[in-house]
Amino acid sequence: MAREAARAMRALIAIFLVVLATAAAFAEKPDPNVTLEVVSPTEKTSFLPNSTVHVEARVDDPFELVRRVFVRFATERGQALNTVGEAAKRGDRWMLDLEVPGSTPAGTYLVNVEVLGDGGTPLQWKTLPIAVEAAKFGLKVVSPTPDAAFHRNESFDIVAQVDDPRKKARRVFVYFEDARRKMILNGDREAQRRGNLWSQRVHIPATAIPGPYVVTVEVRGEGAERLALQEVTVSIEQAPVTVGGIDVQPAGKIYAGDTVRFTAPINDPRQVVRRVEVTVVGPGGAVLSKTDARRSSTGWTSDCLIPEDNPSGTYRVEYRVLAQGDEVVRTTQNVFPVLPARH
Repeated sequence: MAREAARAMRALIAIFLVVLATAAAFAEKPDPNVTLEVVSPTEKTSFLPNSTVHVEARVDDPFELVRRVFVRFATERGQALNTVGEAAKRGDRWMLDLEVPGSTPAGTYLVNVEVLGDGGTPLQWKTLPIAVEAAKFGLKVVSPTPDAAFHRNESFDIVAQVDDPRKKARRVFVYFEDARRKMILNGDREAQRRGNLWSQRVHIPATAIPGPYVVTVEVRGEGAERLALQEVTVSIEQAPVTVGGIDVQPAGKIYAGDTVRFTAPINDPRQVVRRVEVTVVGPGGAVLSKTDARRSSTGWTSDCLIPEDNPSGTYRVEYRVLAQGDEVVRTTQNVFPVLPARH
């Protein structure tokens, strides 16, 4: 009896195993009513550590069988590198962003996309190989951008991104130089670190000469070893000085022998104006006077005496606005009639 009972038990176990194998084989069959296409990433796309893999799958589900879509990032041997993430549905698309851990070694990895129905039943699944490349040291000047333009008395930030997977960078120095004279304009040259960004604020002196300038970023390692260097060319443009119309007084008739007052408002937001030269020219082109205007509550003012023996006719007054080094930043002029002297 014992042997017969043992044989019967072995037969039942065999039948049970066959049933399990049949069920497993059936469960692993994709559902023909659901189709799955992995749109992104494409096969063998390369990524770097600390980067993001955008996974996007198109699911055709005419009978609305799909309930959830899961994504997993794993090694070729199936070891998960992150927790299984659930994709979000957007129409017929399911999307999820996966982070490649910073410590991920270079090699081939797998992105598994699994479509589930009621009760977590797998309906469709796909596995896509991608590559993770070795992290590399990199330097990129984020700001300023090439050919950026600035003005005197203006401040701006020099920002550099340093990708340093092996933690070799110790200090980052920035230089702001005149491209022609190789004069360094910034005093405190060492940048401050914020994560993988290094930055320093630079102030452009009011005496800076317009023209090309070079921003240089240098990354140094142990023992002041230079790890990377990058240059960006920028420019300092002429300050936006504007000059209003020249007011001529007296406003009525002007006779030879009168003193004429000229006033012009000058907008100088960055305070680059050093002096204003006023020239009065007579009808024949002869220079009657050339003086420096004085600053007043209404603008820049200058007086000119028209000699009594000067001819009548049209006179011209010209304002020349000068910055450091007598550089002309703006000019403007006006004309006024002069009558013969009173007798």
